[in-house]
Amino acid sequence: MRYSAYDAAPRELITIGPEKTLKEAVDLMVKYNIGFLPVVEGGKLLGVLSESDVMRLVAQGVDLNTPISVYMNTKPITVSKQSTLREAAELMVKHNIRHLPVIEDGKVVAVLSVKDIVKVIG
Repeated sequence: MRYSAYDAAPRELITIGPEKTLKEAVDLMVKYNIGFLPVVEGGKLLGVLSESDVMRLVAQGVDLNTPISVYMNTKPITVSKQSTLREAAELMVKHNIRHLPVIEDGKVVAVLSVKDIVKVIG
């Protein structure tokens, strides 16, 4: 069976707005036990924030009350809803990333993780 990136991704999508603080992002990641947040406004992907981004910022002594928009990655790697699981996995390997926002009509519809791929193939 051929899975799409969307088919393998969890249905619950957790996002955050660009005006929220890094502290609020950390709280959300802890609450939902996730390591990646799409930064969204009106459904449109503006950027992403990963737990490794947060760790780097904490190590640099950044004020966690700073808005996410200051530090988010504004050029994230994404896949379309129709992309195959293989295409998604190849992108993850190529760019050394663990999460991919899944996009449809310019909006985030899911986030695919390495863990999600392993569940499908395992």
